Amino acid sequence: IYENIFNIDTGCGANEEKKSCGTACEPTCAEPNPGCTKQCVVNACQCKQAYIRDKKGGACISVDDCPRDPIKPCSEMNCPYGTRCVPGRVICPFVPPCFTRQTRCEPNRATTGGPATTCEGFKCPTGKKCQMIYPPCLPDVSCPPPSPECV
Repeated sequence: IYENIFNIDTGCGANEEKKSCGTACEPTCAEPNPGCTKQCVVNACQCKQAYIRDKKGGACISVDDCPRDPIKPCSEMNCPYGTRCVPGRVICPFVPPCFTRQTRCEPNRATTGGPATTCEGFKCPTGKKCQMIYPPCLPDVSCPPPSPECV
């Protein structure tokens, strides 16, 4: 009798096992340590020990087979003059799902239309560097915030 129970097809994929109380936030290559609630997913097919999802809802692969640094750092970007690098990151607006926003070049204005607020990723011509410049303001008056400029 017990032999038959252990030979029942679980309906799970390669490198997966059925868990009576699985996690709602299974790790992926892009998010190996996801923040999660203690929510139980009943009879879930999840990756076996030493395996991880290659992407959300993807196949279970060996942890060693995950691509290294799936989000490209700004140091590897070559943003043109007049733009700045916005670092990529994993965003989890709800638990789940999460998604990856890739590193990208944007104009030196924030997506809201306002000026850039930091020197992070701010590109300047050769021989110049970014510096936060404080605009002149009157005493006892709300002063505008500093802005990055090439000096």
